[in-house]
Amino acid sequence: MSYAFRDTELAARRLIYLAGVFADTTRDFVIEAIADTPGLVIDLGCGPGCTTRLLAEATGCPDVVGLDESEYFLSIAAKGAPDGLRFIQHDVTVTPFPAGPADLMFCRYLLTHIGDPAGCIAGWATQLKPGGLLLCEEDDRLEVANPVFREYIDIVTGMLAAQSNTLEIGPILDNVADSAGLTKVASSVIEVRPPDHESATMFYMNIQTWKHNRFILDNYESARIEDLEARLKAASEHESRESTMEFHLRRLVFRR
Repeated sequence: MSYAFRDTELAARRLIYLAGVFADTTRDFVIEAIADTPGLVIDLGCGPGCTTRLLAEATGCPDVVGLDESEYFLSIAAKGAPDGLRFIQHDVTVTPFPAGPADLMFCRYLLTHIGDPAGCIAGWATQLKPGGLLLCEEDDRLEVANPVFREYIDIVTGMLAAQSNTLEIGPILDNVADSAGLTKVASSVIEVRPPDHESATMFYMNIQTWKHNRFILDNYESARIEDLEARLKAASEHESRESTMEFHLRRLVFRR
């Protein structure tokens, strides 16, 4: 699996920051989706473990496993992990998993980095217990009024497309249940509007991780990327209540 934003120390800080921005909406989603305490939860692409901890808290599950390909991210995730949390190095596009079958699996902002999301979900379905749930959160669409954010999103969209990935993947995922052998039991879109300095901080961290990507070097002048980076940095340092970035998140619940 190719992750455009890499697994450096900066990339880890970016994922931790992103987790804070979306923590409340994700927690609500998980709590609303489950009826009983699951026996085993798997966090797909757990990164530095923020979502893994959130899943443990939200579900009360005694056994929560975070899977990720990055040894570096897992080393961060494992620090101070309480009893009941396990972290295992594994490429989540490859089944079977080293743990399972699971009662509940979760991913957020993962399928946007996968070239064959339907095929990947079909593989994940085999790792669920009968009746087990798969919860996914991904961008359905982005509404951007800020021209700096718009330029950033356009560049990222092109970079991901060059890797056969899709940024606004929600509508695609909304139609994969039958082909993946799952039943779609819920699908909704919610709007999240962080303050502009939070969006700018996420994007500023991101651009530092991918500005040396081969696609970027081949298609954009370095001066343009450096200027965009500087404008995002400036926006990240100016706290305000203004919000010109709307994340419309697709929330999907599949059952095996």
